[in-house]
Amino acid sequence: MENKLRHNHIRSAFHQFMSIRMDEIGLSHLSSLQEYQSLMKECTQLLERISKQVPAEIQELFSTYEEKVTLIQGLAESTMYEQGLKDGVQLHYIFEDIKL
Repeated sequence: MENKLRHNHIRSAFHQFMSIRMDEIGLSHLSSLQEYQSLMKECTQLLERISKQVPAEIQELFSTYEEKVTLIQGLAESTMYEQGLKDGVQLHYIFEDIKL
């Protein structure tokens, strides 16, 4: 039981680290990419245009949809980041074996 509790604590801390690191990457790398800035601006403009053209109840439905899509993207990004770290550790051990 104690081992499982420790495992859960480590997993929780790891997920906190991933979240912080992904935020840092977003702020330091993505925000400086011209293509990213351009796409974000275009998406904001498109959303404004859509919002002006649809009734309030549809806007609410669309907003709920957008929240779910954002959650899906966040989950996908976190999963890929975690798998990338695991792959990196495995590659490290593979390369260490090759050196021998």
